[in-house]
Amino acid sequence: MEGQCSKKVLLTREAKATDISGALSLASQIGQSQGAGDKFLVIFSDMFEYRNPKLPVGKIRLDGFHVLVVCGAEYNSEADTLKLCQGTEALWGSKFKTLGASSVTYTLETGNWHLGSAKEFFDRG
Repeated sequence: MEGQCSKKVLLTREAKATDISGALSLASQIGQSQGAGDKFLVIFSDMFEYRNPKLPVGKIRLDGFHVLVVCGAEYNSEADTLKLCQGTEALWGSKFKTLGASSVTYTLETGNWHLGSAKEFFDRG
């Protein structure tokens, strides 16, 4: 069994769409099968969902999940602010909470998130 996952990932070609809902459904199923206790979900994505709406999505339950989204940002020079995840932070944050997430954290991929945000994130469990 060792190495099978990495072999499959390396052989998988890049997709022309991002199925965030499908990935959340799969993470939900795996997490729920692990029983009670805190679960940690780390997402590396621009959080722009581009998927075939005809594809069914299983039920998503994020009860007990702490969600960390690591994404890029666009700089708005007029407002002197960063726009995380193509401006989808509020939309997905609300959706994660509605799906039962215990906490939701966003962090910038180019920063030292592994030194700050990630440490605080994993300390929640």
